[in-house]
Amino acid sequence: MRTDRSKVWKLKTAVYGLGDAAREWYLTVKQTLLSLGLKESKLEPSPYFKTSESGQLEGILCLHVDDIFLAGNRRFKGITEMLKEKIKTGKHKRSEFIFCGRKFTQERQTKTIHVGVDPSKLNQLTAISVRGPPDRALTEREETQARSLIGTMQWYASICRPDLSYSFGIALSFLSKDRKIAVFELINAIIVKFAKFPQNRLTFQTLKRPINIEVYGDTSLDGDNQQGLITLMREEQSEKANMISWRSRQ
Repeated sequence: MRTDRSKVWKLKTAVYGLGDAAREWYLTVKQTLLSLGLKESKLEPSPYFKTSESGQLEGILCLHVDDIFLAGNRRFKGITEMLKEKIKTGKHKRSEFIFCGRKFTQERQTKTIHVGVDPSKLNQLTAISVRGPPDRALTEREETQARSLIGTMQWYASICRPDLSYSFGIALSFLSKDRKIAVFELINAIIVKFAKFPQNRLTFQTLKRPINIEVYGDTSLDGDNQQGLITLMREEQSEKANMISWRSRQ
């Protein structure tokens, strides 16, 4: 449709592709969730929670652009059905699906959940052969490759490989301080460790209440001042626990 470019159009509704469309979509979904009795997290704009009158958690919903991830009990299932009526949605998947680059698999009998990397993204992590002595300075292109690989590995570590978080942090520190080819030896060694576990996923088991949140931290003693932090959900009456957050940085 041809229009007069000298005029300004006032739209009655948001149009897909324009800058304010995503914002209008978010506000629409948010208002719908609040009308269904969910409460927005005070710490993050993405999670929403549904609790009973006694304060017991019944369900949780996470919103990422136009993807929705949710889980809850039978009462919460009724909320999800009402949500489908209010908002037109596309595909619905359960038990096994991909959300934000993470592959979720649920075993209904054991109620165990496995979280790993989207298999289609695993080919992004391959070793690189660089010629020259270890003490040769990196070219601009090689440094970009190194930073890209480390960034990809850190993303993988944030999903399912907490055991490699420290190594990625050391590699980034080494690259920042000494831009030499030797950094690729360190990067390739980490990639080999990653490849030894083809499943590359974490398992979350069912926990019995009461449940405690425990946080542990530590700092390396080798002069690099690398800090590690891990958060666990643990049964109060046993050592059974799930790791829910971890990081390693300077």
